[in-house]
Amino acid sequence: SSRSRSSWSSSSSSSSGGGGCDLRRTAVMAGWGGVCAGPFNHFWYNWLERAVVLRNPMHAVGLKIALDHVAYAPVLVGFFAWTDLFQGRAATPHDALRQAVCSEHLAPTLRANVVAWTAVHALTFTVVPPPYHVLWVSVNSVFWSAYCSSVSEGGSI
Repeated sequence: SSRSRSSWSSSSSSSSGGGGCDLRRTAVMAGWGGVCAGPFNHFWYNWLERAVVLRNPMHAVGLKIALDHVAYAPVLVGFFAWTDLFQGRAATPHDALRQAVCSEHLAPTLRANVVAWTAVHALTFTVVPPPYHVLWVSVNSVFWSAYCSSVSEGGSI
């Protein structure tokens, strides 16, 4: 893959003028959070809390976690497509989507997603009160987004 390797290092291609934060990458990530992930999380976690009501609370927790994993697989594809498109690594949305689906980073990131978010959601659906689910997930998403951003740039954390 010909993915760019620049990230938080000082780089002549950095939008910040040679050091520190890559402003373009930061804008791409902020756009993803504001346009895609934030609204999706708001509706998804509120719907999930209302829709999954089972007699056995632990079964409900397990079902919510499983549904979240199924719902977020396409979101991860969308994330990689978004970053490829807006970082200039894809000419069209179709190219970005094709690259995302074929990315060598997708399968490992999906596996990491299952591990990380199973742990987070074990707490989300047992300890965190429902009115705070979106806030809790958003805080954890900051760290997950940093990981995904690094992976999309060809690195890892």
